[in-house]
Amino acid sequence: MKKVLLILLIIGSSSLLQAQLEKSDLTIKNLQFNAEESFLQSNTDIYLAGETIFYKVFNFVKNSKQISTTSKVAYVELISPTEKTIFKHKHRLENGITHGDFFIPSNLKTNNYKLIAYTNWSKNNTNNAFYQQDIYIINPYIASSTNGSKINEDDSFVEITKKSSINVTKIESNSFQLNTNKNKYSRREKVIISAKGINETLTKGSYSLSVRRIDSIEVIGQLDSVSNYSESELFYLPELRGEIISGKIVPKISASTIPINNIDLSLTIPGKDYIFKSAKTNMQGQFFFNLHENYSGDHANIQILNQDRTNYNIVMDAFEFNHYQHLSFSKLKLNSKIKEWLKKKSIHSQIENAYFSTKTDRSISRKAHKPFYHPIAKVYMLDDFTRFNTIRETFIEIIEDAAVIDANNNPEFKIINYGNTTTTNALTNLAPLVLFDGLLIQDNEDIIAYSAKKIKSISVVAKPYVYGTKVYSGVISFKSKKENFNGLSKPDSFKDIDILNPQDNKAYYQPNYEKNTLLNRIPDYRNQLLWNPTITLNTNSQWEFYTSDNVGRYEVCLEGYTNTGKHILIKEYFDVEN
Repeated sequence: MKKVLLILLIIGSSSLLQAQLEKSDLTIKNLQFNAEESFLQSNTDIYLAGETIFYKVFNFVKNSKQISTTSKVAYVELISPTEKTIFKHKHRLENGITHGDFFIPSNLKTNNYKLIAYTNWSKNNTNNAFYQQDIYIINPYIASSTNGSKINEDDSFVEITKKSSINVTKIESNSFQLNTNKNKYSRREKVIISAKGINETLTKGSYSLSVRRIDSIEVIGQLDSVSNYSESELFYLPELRGEIISGKIVPKISASTIPINNIDLSLTIPGKDYIFKSAKTNMQGQFFFNLHENYSGDHANIQILNQDRTNYNIVMDAFEFNHYQHLSFSKLKLNSKIKEWLKKKSIHSQIENAYFSTKTDRSISRKAHKPFYHPIAKVYMLDDFTRFNTIRETFIEIIEDAAVIDANNNPEFKIINYGNTTTTNALTNLAPLVLFDGLLIQDNEDIIAYSAKKIKSISVVAKPYVYGTKVYSGVISFKSKKENFNGLSKPDSFKDIDILNPQDNKAYYQPNYEKNTLLNRIPDYRNQLLWNPTITLNTNSQWEFYTSDNVGRYEVCLEGYTNTGKHILIKEYFDVEN
């Protein structure tokens, strides 16, 4: 409990509201933190271009296998020997766990890659700052090359060669076991897997179930993973409620003495369910926005709200993986014995990808969030009224609780308070918060000149509203038909930034040859018959799937952790024959 309070105290300090700090700002060594570390499971470690990497991430309390719920965001990257990030995924952690996948494109060269996982909080660790796993990708379509690769030892290499025999080791738990309804199956036949001997402890945990054809190749000569020791000059705050977007305000003139503290900013992520946030800089000119809502955009807009905003620049904090020096890559050698295996598997992969459109996964939609002013706003859907050409006419004829007035030859929006209470009278001179597709409007001329026929709706909160550190007389929110504030001018204080959209969860494709007879006309050469990263166990646990046209031996692997940190790994095998 003391550790949690200490973290909250640090984050709540007005001088520490950013994603990263100089370590000199804190006496880190004298503090005890609730440290955490990531762990990643993947469906295999050898892939062909055109296959999919499936993975699951656990966020543990450091030096234990008990789930940590400190961080709400995790990051997964695939890194090449040239220190290039092939993909970077951002995931919302649900009770410390998440999962995802990545389709390997045809332009990746044959090489040894690293699959890493981490949280912003785990990057403070002096060891296990991130989890790393060797991934070997074979691309038979383009020539391999190690030019420019970072190899720590010139003579270090791994070799992918053909197995002398396919040896399988059946792993059973003392607690329970997996059973298939048969040992041998024909092509496109239903397989039923059941779990026997489940006790109450096992039902409280998280597991993944993978069913994959055993390849007749193996990796030999692997190097031991180097310790990912990481002594950074920065201190990273945990993303307790959601991801952190941070930066700082700097004067445009370096020798300027203008203040950089107490500068108001806003952030907007446009879209149908837009995100709007406000922030204020600290004594160092630093700011942060905390995002816990779901969103689907890949860019955001930040603007300075002070009157002297043209005197400042916005500098965003970098949030890149910077521990390349702790990654050790090996040269990859392909043995000529795998030629036939490679040829056959390449053909199967190409056939599968040719029918990709008929075997797509289904994204699980995130729960949409309501605007921050919901449900107290009155919403005017303009198509329900007679349409007017201008915004002025629309407010005169339709909007009952707000108006457009001219003050000092400048248009202003004003909330009309019919209650006439002492509170509303005291706030009469305050301006309303005016938004257009989630973008805070500082120059009302932009909206006045906008065509009212392009506006979908106008929402009005006709009473005092507190948002962030500011008090407004109310809220007026415009929503255009395209919902992207297209057509508005962008001032100098306006900054566009790219953001990484959190990954959607998926329901992975599974054919059902009993219910859909049309599938019988489509080739099926799946290696991965099943990948379910959200397995829960109970006394009647049972899973069904269908075999493919790809004959051979298959491995059923159930792996995960109980809530008490016990590692569970069970393997079973079956054959698919012609």
